[in-house]
Amino acid sequence: MATKKISQLTTGTTANASDKLPIERSGANFYITPAMIWTYIQALTGNMAATARTAVRKNSTGSVFERRRLNLIEGSNVTLTVADDSGNEEVDITIAASGGGGGYTQGASVYHSSSQSFTSGAAAFLAFNSENYDTDTMHNTVTNNSRLTITTNGVYLFTFYGYFSSNSTGRRYAALIGNGADYLVTDTRTAISGSLTGLHFSFIGAFVATDYVQVEAFQDSGGSLSIDTGAYFAAQRIG
Repeated sequence: MATKKISQLTTGTTANASDKLPIERSGANFYITPAMIWTYIQALTGNMAATARTAVRKNSTGSVFERRRLNLIEGSNVTLTVADDSGNEEVDITIAASGGGGGYTQGASVYHSSSQSFTSGAAAFLAFNSENYDTDTMHNTVTNNSRLTITTNGVYLFTFYGYFSSNSTGRRYAALIGNGADYLVTDTRTAISGSLTGLHFSFIGAFVATDYVQVEAFQDSGGSLSIDTGAYFAAQRIG
């Protein structure tokens, strides 16, 4: 049976299960076998595995929970990818979210980049040649650009505002028209002397794919009159 002192052990020293490691103290040798050391290490690490805890904090404040492991749960429209990165001694967690998580993303916001002239006494649809955004292919800046077309069934909020140029004669109105014929909501004002005449409305309703809405405007000042640059029209799905 080989006997090795601790001071004799170097990198690469091989120990057999029957070897003894003497620890010298005041001339006395106290022997411990590698098997005993291994048993002790196993017991120690096993105890650590049974009692070690991971603390979870929220917003850098006190620990909310302390448990041996974390369980990551994929929510609606969320995908988790978990991978072991042994080289960096870490577990990598990738969180990916798809559209629609927690809300409704379908909507469009459009406007006209120049003034639009309206003949006195003749109602006409406003054109919208520019977009702030369009997340659901609801609008085309060239073809039928007066329309916001529903492509996803749902409940929608529509809003509009625009201003007729200053003129003190007659009336002004703006109306939300559904599918080219149905008057859904109207804002009518008497012209204000020396001031722009502002028109605006909002409307909530249920619509299905292929339905479309437009803004009709009217003035009877006795001559042509413009809705000034920046008339705004928007739709947002809310349910």
